[in-house]
Amino acid sequence: VDPIDGTTNFASGLPLSAVSIGIACKGELVAGVIYDPFRDELFSATVGGEATLNGEPMRVSKATRMQEVVLAAGSPPNPRSLAPALRGVVALSPRVRTVRMIGSA
Repeated sequence: VDPIDGTTNFASGLPLSAVSIGIACKGELVAGVIYDPFRDELFSATVGGEATLNGEPMRVSKATRMQEVVLAAGSPPNPRSLAPALRGVVALSPRVRTVRMIGSA
Protein backbone atom coordinates (compact mmCIF):
# COMPACT_ATOMS: atom_id res chain seq x y z
CA VAL A 1 0.00 0.00 0.00
CA ASP A 2 1.28 3.44 -0.93
CA PRO A 3 -1.11 6.01 0.57
CA ILE A 4 0.43 8.85 -1.47
CA ASP A 5 2.08 7.52 -4.61
CA GLY A 6 3.65 10.71 -5.94
CA THR A 7 4.54 12.32 -2.63
CA THR A 8 6.75 14.99 -4.21
CA ASN A 9 3.94 15.98 -6.60
CA PHE A 10 1.45 16.07 -3.73
CA ALA A 11 3.72 18.17 -1.51
CA SER A 12 4.35 20.55 -4.44
CA GLY A 13 0.65 21.04 -5.16
CA LEU A 14 0.88 19.16 -8.47
CA PRO A 15 -2.31 17.08 -8.85
CA LEU A 16 -0.49 13.94 -9.98
CA SER A 17 -0.59 11.51 -7.10
CA ALA A 18 -2.67 8.50 -6.24
CA VAL A 19 -3.34 5.77 -3.70
CA SER A 20 -1.79 2.50 -4.88
CA ILE A 21 -2.53 -0.99 -3.54
CA GLY A 22 -0.94 -4.20 -4.75
CA ILE A 23 -2.02 -7.70 -3.71
CA ALA A 24 0.43 -10.61 -3.66
CA CYS A 25 -0.17 -14.29 -3.10
CA LYS A 26 2.80 -16.56 -2.33
CA GLY A 27 5.18 -13.81 -3.42
CA GLU A 28 3.51 -13.20 -6.79
CA LEU A 29 1.63 -9.99 -7.57
CA VAL A 30 -1.94 -10.97 -8.49
CA ALA A 31 -3.94 -7.74 -8.45
CA GLY A 32 -3.58 -4.01 -8.18
CA VAL A 33 -5.75 -0.97 -7.64
CA ILE A 34 -4.87 2.70 -8.11
CA TYR A 35 -7.20 5.53 -7.15
CA ASP A 36 -6.61 9.06 -8.46
CA PRO A 37 -8.60 11.37 -6.17
CA PHE A 38 -7.96 14.41 -8.37
CA ARG A 39 -9.79 12.85 -11.32
CA ASP A 40 -11.96 10.42 -9.36
CA GLU A 41 -10.53 7.54 -11.42
CA LEU A 42 -10.15 3.97 -10.18
CA PHE A 43 -7.82 1.69 -12.11
CA SER A 44 -7.74 -2.03 -11.36
CA ALA A 45 -6.24 -5.17 -12.84
CA THR A 46 -5.77 -8.83 -12.02
CA VAL A 47 -3.41 -11.44 -13.41
CA GLY A 48 -5.26 -13.18 -16.22
CA GLY A 49 -8.02 -10.57 -16.16
CA GLU A 50 -8.59 -7.27 -17.87
CA ALA A 51 -7.52 -3.85 -16.72
CA THR A 52 -10.37 -1.48 -15.97
CA LEU A 53 -10.90 2.23 -15.44
CA ASN A 54 -13.94 2.98 -13.27
CA GLY A 55 -15.21 -0.53 -14.01
CA GLU A 56 -14.95 -0.24 -17.79
CA PRO A 57 -12.38 -2.26 -19.78
CA MET A 58 -9.25 -0.37 -20.79
CA ARG A 59 -7.67 -0.80 -24.20
CA VAL A 60 -4.19 -0.18 -25.51
CA SER A 61 -3.49 2.30 -28.27
CA LYS A 62 -4.43 1.34 -31.82
CA ALA A 63 -1.03 2.57 -33.01
CA THR A 64 0.71 0.02 -35.22
CA ARG A 65 3.98 1.87 -35.81
CA MET A 66 6.45 3.36 -33.35
CA GLN A 67 6.15 6.74 -35.11
CA GLU A 68 2.51 6.92 -33.97
CA VAL A 69 3.04 6.42 -30.24
CA VAL A 70 3.46 8.88 -27.39
CA LEU A 71 6.17 7.56 -25.09
CA ALA A 72 5.28 8.18 -21.45
CA ALA A 73 8.29 8.06 -19.16
CA GLY A 74 9.05 8.90 -15.59
CA SER A 75 12.06 9.76 -13.50
CA PRO A 76 12.89 6.93 -11.10
CA PRO A 77 13.24 8.00 -7.45
CA ASN A 78 16.53 6.11 -7.10
CA PRO A 79 19.40 8.25 -8.51
CA ARG A 80 21.21 5.09 -9.71
CA SER A 81 18.20 4.23 -11.87
CA LEU A 82 17.93 7.67 -13.47
CA ALA A 83 20.80 7.37 -15.98
CA PRO A 84 19.63 4.01 -17.43
CA ALA A 85 16.04 5.27 -17.64
CA LEU A 86 17.11 8.43 -19.47
CA ARG A 87 19.28 6.40 -21.85
CA GLY A 88 16.19 4.42 -22.77
CA VAL A 89 14.19 7.59 -23.42
CA VAL A 90 17.01 9.04 -25.53
CA ALA A 91 17.27 5.81 -27.53
CA LEU A 92 13.53 5.64 -28.22
CA SER A 93 12.70 9.33 -28.69
CA PRO A 94 13.78 9.56 -32.37
CA ARG A 95 11.48 6.61 -33.16
CA VAL A 96 8.25 7.83 -31.51
CA ARG A 97 5.82 10.68 -32.16
CA THR A 98 6.72 12.46 -28.92
CA VAL A 99 7.84 11.92 -25.34
CA ARG A 100 6.01 12.99 -22.17
CA MET A 101 7.74 12.88 -18.80
CA ILE A 102 5.36 13.68 -15.99
CA GLY A 103 3.72 11.41 -13.48
CA SER A 104 4.13 10.02 -10.01
CA ALA A 105 6.65 7.59 -8.62
